[in-house]
Amino acid sequence: MEVMAVSGDGVWVPAVDFTEREDSLLAGTLSVPLPSFLTAEEALGVVESAGRVIAWATSVKMRALARVGEAIGEESPPRAENQPVRFGGDEAHALAVSEVSTACALSEGTAARWLNDAGDLATSQWEVLEAVEDGEISEAHARIILDQARSLPAGQSETFATMALQRTRTRHGRRRTPDHPTAPKPPPSEPPAF
Repeated sequence: MEVMAVSGDGVWVPAVDFTEREDSLLAGTLSVPLPSFLTAEEALGVVESAGRVIAWATSVKMRALARVGEAIGEESPPRAENQPVRFGGDEAHALAVSEVSTACALSEGTAARWLNDAGDLATSQWEVLEAVEDGEISEAHARIILDQARSLPAGQSETFATMALQRTRTRHGRRRTPDHPTAPKPPPSEPPAF
């Protein structure tokens, strides 16, 4: 729920109280100055700060999603020997996908992608998750790095991730756009000749 507070200089500040709901595991309040009172430079500062909060929240979400997959696997009763094998034997993953899909109002395909990404980010691609958490890269950067790393032979994805993270910055230290963190774009295809 958004509430309004007044800062020391009399400016109305929108604030979000995360402890409003009884079932919330979030604690605290977050507030920013009302954008209509800001200069362009201050508004850009709020944009950058909001990006930092989003990056932190994304890393929290990914760590929690990875834990959902682990916990459901730990909490699921073992399959009895006479039970049929379902979902290729990975019933716990199928249940995790279903739970995330329902809880987050997502398609099962999107929930499965979130769980797969989170599992990779929490284990073999932990450097990428730390870069997201620190606000060094965006979720879009992380997804591109993950997709590229998955196409490599086993054992090369960690080395690739380290190199890809270095390439998310120009030599002047500016962050590249997500469509250019790891590899150049393919050349555009030529139109068909008639």
